Amino acid sequence: MSKTSLKQLAQDGATNGQAVIWNNTSAKWVPGTMGITTTLTAFGGTPNANAGNITSGGVLQLSPADAANPGGVSTASGGQSFAGPKTFIAPLTVQAPYVAVTDIYFKAGSSTADASVLAGAKLFSARTGIGGTEVEYFSVLRSTSTAGTVVCSPPSSAAADICVKVGTSTADATINVATKLFTVRAGIGGTEIEHVSVTKQGLTTMGEINATGSFTTTFFAGIATVLLGTASTTITHASFTATSRILITWLGDHGAARSWVQRAAGSFTVTLSSAASVATPFSWEVSSLA
Repeated sequence: MSKTSLKQLAQDGATNGQAVIWNNTSAKWVPGTMGITTTLTAFGGTPNANAGNITSGGVLQLSPADAANPGGVSTASGGQSFAGPKTFIAPLTVQAPYVAVTDIYFKAGSSTADASVLAGAKLFSARTGIGGTEVEYFSVLRSTSTAGTVVCSPPSSAAADICVKVGTSTADATINVATKLFTVRAGIGGTEIEHVSVTKQGLTTMGEINATGSFTTTFFAGIATVLLGTASTTITHASFTATSRILITWLGDHGAARSWVQRAAGSFTVTLSSAASVATPFSWEVSSLA
C-alpha cells in the first residue's frame, strides 16, 4: 500500500522479507525479491551486446563472447572468437589428448584467405614490452610468394629465459613424431596455407629463415663404399635418428638402375636395385636441426 511519509509506513510494520520503495514523496512495502535476480541458469549459446539476459522472472543467463560482443568463455565445440587485445598474466598452456600425425596443438595466423593477406603482413610476432616500447624477437611473415619468412633473434639476457612457449603438456613419449606442436597459417578455417610448423622432427618452413640469433644443427659427413658384387652398405652412429636428413652423392657409376636410403635409429643404409658392377664410393652428409 502507499503511504505519504516514512513515519506512517513504519507504524504499519511489514512482514518478513519485505522492502521499502521510497521516491521522496511516498513509500510502500514490496516483496523483497521484486525486480531482483535470484536465479542463474545454464550458460547461453547466443552472443549479445549485454553479455547476457535477465528474464521477467529474475533469471540471469550469461552469453558467450564473439568477435562483435562481450561475454563469457564458451566450451562449445564450434570454437569461439574474441575481439580486442588480451593479456595473460600466467603462462598459456594448450593441452589436447591427440597423438595422430595430423594433430595440431597450437595454430596461429589469420582467417583471411592467403591470397588476400598483404605480402609484408606478420602472421605471428613474439615481443617484449607489449603495449609500451615493443621489441620484436620472432616473427613469421607472409612473403610475396606462397613461402613465408621466419625472423628471430636472441630472446633474453638469461640463458634459461623463454619469451614464447607453445606446445602441449602431454608427455613427449606419447606424441607422434610428426604431430605439429606449432603451426602458423593464413586462411584459418577456410583454405589454409601453412607457412611454418614445428614437430618433434624439427622446424619446417615454406620460405627462408633469417636469424639474428642462431640455430643448432647436428651435422655428420663422411665417405663410404658399396663393394663390388654387393647391393648395400650401412653407416652407423649413435646420433643418427629415423628422421635425420641424409644427402648422398655418388663418386662413381655403380651400374645399378637406381639407389635409395633407408633411415633407422643409429644408422642408415644405402641400397642398390642390383649388385654393384664395381666398387663405388659415395659421400654422405647427415644433419638434424635442433
